[in-house]
Amino acid sequence: SLLFANKTKKDIFLEDYLARRVGQNYINILSQEKTPSYPFGRIDKQFLKDLNLDLSTCFYICGPPKMTEDLVETLSDLGVKKNHIVTEDFDD
Repeated sequence: SLLFANKTKKDIFLEDYLARRVGQNYINILSQEKTPSYPFGRIDKQFLKDLNLDLSTCFYICGPPKMTEDLVETLSDLGVKKNHIVTEDFDD
């Protein structure tokens, strides 16, 4: 699955390409624009629970440091093993 969080619909890039490649497992969520086409809010514990994801798989998180930190904590709270959570490294 690919969960893609953006502020608004216009911020989504490569949408058609990713939709073709990933299919029904391509999910966009918008945090600053409500539209009937996309879920509204943030990728949080309830959003992840509602997706019924296989929590025994690996998760790769790419994004701003605070979002990454929050998602690592959320996934851990949901029972995802620490070695199944991969984040990108930022050089300061």
